[in-house]
Amino acid sequence: MATHFTAVRTPETDVAMALPDQIKNLREEHSWSQTDLVTRADGDVGHISRSEIGKITPSVEVIICIAEIFTDYLLPNNAPRRAPVDPLLGRLRGLDILTNTDRTALLHIIDNLLANTRIPAALHNAG
Repeated sequence: MATHFTAVRTPETDVAMALPDQIKNLREEHSWSQTDLVTRADGDVGHISRSEIGKITPSVEVIICIAEIFTDYLLPNNAPRRAPVDPLLGRLRGLDILTNTDRTALLHIIDNLLANTRIPAALHNAG
C-alpha cells in the first residue's frame, strides 16, 4: 500500500494538494509530457505515471530531484538556487549498485573516451 504526501501547498491558493496532483500540475504547467519530465529527472516514465495516479509514492531522492527541476515554482524569488543537474551526473549517482568488475570496466571506458578527446585537441594545439 502506497503512502501519499498530502501537505503540499500551492502558492496561488495555499490549499493542500496531494503530491500526485502536484507533480502532474507542475508538469502540465510547463507543457511537458511525462517523457519530458523523466528526461530532466533521469527517471522512468512508468514511475512518473504511477506517481501521478497515486499508485506509488516517489522515493525521497525522486521528490528532491523533481523539486530541483521545479525550483523556480517552489521557491521565492530571493531563495538560493542550486545549479541544474547534468543528466550524466544524475546517472552517476546510481553507480553504487554496480559490481566492482562493472565499475572498473566503466572507469576504463571513461578514461578511453577522455583520452580520445584530449589527444586530437593536443595535436591540434601543437600544430
